[in-house]
Amino acid sequence: MPRLPVPTPPAWRLSVVTEGAAELKFILPCDDGSMTVLELTRRLVERCQSLTPSVPLVADRLVDARDGSTLFPEDSAREVLDDGDTVKVFLRRTNTDNGSGAMQRPLVLAR
Repeated sequence: MPRLPVPTPPAWRLSVVTEGAAELKFILPCDDGSMTVLELTRRLVERCQSLTPSVPLVADRLVDARDGSTLFPEDSAREVLDDGDTVKVFLRRTNTDNGSGAMQRPLVLAR
């Protein structure tokens, strides 16, 4: 008997709005939504850095734009968000110097 193909989960997309050091709006593909909020934050900060390469940025917090609820890094994106939702990330500039004079770009939520 032939095997039936396993359906692939539909691809997720989130709208992202930034506030603070850079004011941006963009759509972020999120695979199937199974990533953690921390992974999601890293991905969106990377996208922000590609749009504003001369401004080193760090994300202070990520919230659900509907009601301002804080999203915790360890939660799964699919447990706290729906496909097509809008998230807001609060960004600030950072000048991280590791002692070598080289700038590093933080990609995690600041604590």
